[in-house]
Amino acid sequence: MIRLSITRRLLIISAVMLAAFLGIAAYALDRAYINASNTALSQRLEAHAYTLLADAQDGPQGELSMPTQSSDPRFNQLDSGYQASIIELPKRVIWRSVSIQDEILTASADLKIGQTQLSIDDLSAHYEQVIAWEDFSNKEHIYSIVISMDIAPHLAEQASFRSTLWQWLSFTGLGLLITLIMAVRWGLRPLSEIPGHIQALEKGDVDMLSDDVASELKPLTQQINALLAQMHRRHERIRHAMSDMAHSLKTPLALMRSQLKADDTEVNQQIDEIDRMIRYYRQRATLAGTDQFGALCRPHHITQRIAQSLEKVHRGKSLRITIEIPEDLECRADEGDLYELFGNLLENAAKYAQQSVMVSYNEGIWAVSDDGPGISAADAERVLQRGQRADEQRPGQGIGLAVVKAIVEQYDGQVEIDKSALNGAEIRFSLPAAEFN
Repeated sequence: MIRLSITRRLLIISAVMLAAFLGIAAYALDRAYINASNTALSQRLEAHAYTLLADAQDGPQGELSMPTQSSDPRFNQLDSGYQASIIELPKRVIWRSVSIQDEILTASADLKIGQTQLSIDDLSAHYEQVIAWEDFSNKEHIYSIVISMDIAPHLAEQASFRSTLWQWLSFTGLGLLITLIMAVRWGLRPLSEIPGHIQALEKGDVDMLSDDVASELKPLTQQINALLAQMHRRHERIRHAMSDMAHSLKTPLALMRSQLKADDTEVNQQIDEIDRMIRYYRQRATLAGTDQFGALCRPHHITQRIAQSLEKVHRGKSLRITIEIPEDLECRADEGDLYELFGNLLENAAKYAQQSVMVSYNEGIWAVSDDGPGISAADAERVLQRGQRADEQRPGQGIGLAVVKAIVEQYDGQVEIDKSALNGAEIRFSLPAAEFN
């Protein structure tokens, strides 16, 4: 399931709400304009009806009579778009405008005296008004004034209004959307600044997260700072313990070195290696929990030095360690981490190998193989745990592979154990967080 970012969620919901609001506003404005336009049309036609009534005269018996020409010239001109008839209900046409050619205007039978009616179709608008007219004998005559008007100009006005309305709403919507995007980005800027603070924390530029954050984020930063303070205190205790241990071992190592012969280089090298390891673990205690990568180092050089030392230690079984790592391969990782990583792997491989050990690198995957008894699938996961060993008969504390796993995971990698092409064990791992060149 893809989880959208907070920014995208806010922008999507804002865009949906904006579109819904503009759509409702457009519909409401359109309906209001159409109703107002139709009301104005009805009033206009009603005014034409009153104009015709003003032209009406009494006939010989006092009945309604109309002159041939209307005072409104539009009823006297063909194709003017205005037509009118006066019908004595139910059907007798007593007058029709000159503008009428062959059309027949009919009256509605449902209207009562004084009532009006407006109907609009695709081509024209029909207005009807029913009146009563008394003749000289006080007899009431019911007439219907029927007016028809070409609605094309009226519809053109409405279409023009709709076009203008949508143009303005589109520009308004675009402007509001841009404003919303800017507002969301501005509102979420304190969140976007948090990764920068954390990166500064990781690089060691600061010890704590800044308190200069939005009020909503202060509880979060305070909790993180409390955890960091607790971690700092714990690391300080570890660092002091490692310093005390290193100081305690310094004197025995110096005494051992003084008792050795000057030409006993192999033992001196091992003492130097012990001293280096003490310094390394002391440094790791100082930098506990950090991911501070050092300068570029070459894994080929590191594995070669370890291999030369191990070949001397295991000279009795003619151990041969093959290194298949490009000499010019460089990575931005802590050199001490790589010494510890390859040192543990090669030391384990040399201990169990009969004669051959190989270190290889191929497209981001590292492998250390041997021709020893191998590690069974049942033991593969167990031996990666601290204090667990596949062979309890051999000396060791069972922490070598656990340290390997910890270092690899520090660089976002994984460790796998399988059977090697040499018929022994093969330990493969990756170091994604290290930058390789």
